[in-house]
Amino acid sequence: MNDLLNYDQQSIEISSRRIVFVLLLVSIILGMVSGGIIFYRLGYLWGLIFLMSWAWLSSASRGVSLQRTIRASRAQVGQVFEEQYDIKNNSILPLFWLELRDESPLPGSHEALVINFMKGRNLRSFLHRTRLTKRGVFYTGPISVDYGDILGLFKGTQKLSSWSRIIVYPPLFDIENFPNPPGLLSGGVSLRMRTHLITPNAAGVREYVPGDPLNRIHWLSSARRERFMVKEFELDPLADVWIFIDSESVIHAELAGFKDEEEKENFWDWLPFLELPAYSVPVVTSELHGIPFSVGLSQSTVEYSVSIAASLAQYFIKKGRSVGLVSMARSFTLLPPERSGRQLGKILEALALLKADGNLPLTSWVETQARHLSRGSIIVLITPSTNSEIAFLVDSLNRLGLRPVTVLVNSNSFGGLNGSDDIYSNVKMMGYPAYLITRNDNIGSVLSS
Repeated sequence: MNDLLNYDQQSIEISSRRIVFVLLLVSIILGMVSGGIIFYRLGYLWGLIFLMSWAWLSSASRGVSLQRTIRASRAQVGQVFEEQYDIKNNSILPLFWLELRDESPLPGSHEALVINFMKGRNLRSFLHRTRLTKRGVFYTGPISVDYGDILGLFKGTQKLSSWSRIIVYPPLFDIENFPNPPGLLSGGVSLRMRTHLITPNAAGVREYVPGDPLNRIHWLSSARRERFMVKEFELDPLADVWIFIDSESVIHAELAGFKDEEEKENFWDWLPFLELPAYSVPVVTSELHGIPFSVGLSQSTVEYSVSIAASLAQYFIKKGRSVGLVSMARSFTLLPPERSGRQLGKILEALALLKADGNLPLTSWVETQARHLSRGSIIVLITPSTNSEIAFLVDSLNRLGLRPVTVLVNSNSFGGLNGSDDIYSNVKMMGYPAYLITRNDNIGSVLSS
């Protein structure tokens, strides 16, 4: 559609120049044939219009500048991303029209904005809203600015490289209840194991060593001993939670050719549908000016797995547990377990960047990593794999003193292989907690059951 509009504008521009040029030639020819001075004057008029339009546009277009300001550099799928455009005409000559086209890779931001008659030394500000439908890291900009003279004889284009970076987190679903076993020790008893992490359990102080963070200095002890002393910590008695997400490329599936409504590029095309969101897929609900609207979850096992991992991380951190994340994609991701909103932000950022481009099956690396974890830790396995060895992996983790919980994404419902049902039955038969997520299931409800 944008290409068609650009083609029409170019055709009009060329036609306008041709008309003026033809009128100029006709006036000169008639003046030479008839000798009438009026035809020469008309020729001078058309030539003057042609030259003035070109000179006006060349002079006025040199003073166009743009500044874009974003409200937040981090957002979530389903939210509305707002940025402010401040476009200024620094020239003393006015511009009769401007068209702004965002060339950002951010989905939904490619709409054209038109400004009519901008005075010289004038500033225009307006908001540009984009409905976020995909997770990831995106860069806004550059912006292409088209402008022309009042008669449409000439058209100029500039690319203004004003840009910014935005991270779009995966959607989160509320979970009310999930297997949450305690640690191996009773509450209030520390593990007597030193750690480099900051925990609520302070073990004592020691002398400062170059490289120690300044925020660990214990100033009272330092003043008393007249040298820098830093605090030491012990592990928390509560069990750590480790989320393992399967990123092997060959096991993930996506419905081919599926085009949900959230893939509409123009945000304003959604306005007629805001009051009546009708989806058969898990949705994230948000508001725009008090009007609720929903975003459907993309129909792929990758997006379901990422949303499940993000939702579980939010659930456990709200419960005060230390949560870590492990994934073996093309690049290895390991976030040590911590408890805080800052840790949730780090997990969401890692999941926003996660791609299913790994080449190692889950069974080949989870047990190796699990041998380095403390006993009693909760291991949440999120996978769409149909490999029957998943059940044996769960039993092996339990023999290592860990607490495995399996979340299976039914690959068959996304057009993939069949076998998730059998793995789910085998894991449940062994007595371990397991969940089966099928396409269009309510993720929060299934994981809370």
